[in-house]
Amino acid sequence: MLLEESLRKTSCIIQGYKVGRLVIEENEPPYLEDHETGKIFLISKGDTLEILNDNKWEQVEISDLDRKTEEGWPLLAGFEARIIRR
Repeated sequence: MLLEESLRKTSCIIQGYKVGRLVIEENEPPYLEDHETGKIFLISKGDTLEILNDNKWEQVEISDLDRKTEEGWPLLAGFEARIIRR
């Protein structure tokens, strides 16, 4: 893991976020997977969800997880993401 990634993740964890890769599978609830530990964090409707886009965290709605590419693939799957329970 690069130093920049490590610092970003540590900062998020200190702020109370769960961080991982966004996984969206058909007929399954979306979740984050921590690629270091393999821990899985299910995403709930009450969570605040943000994706890392161009080194900036952008909040997305849970309903945005249903968006698909023209080919039918989940649009946001695979993004680095973080959630915090409110």
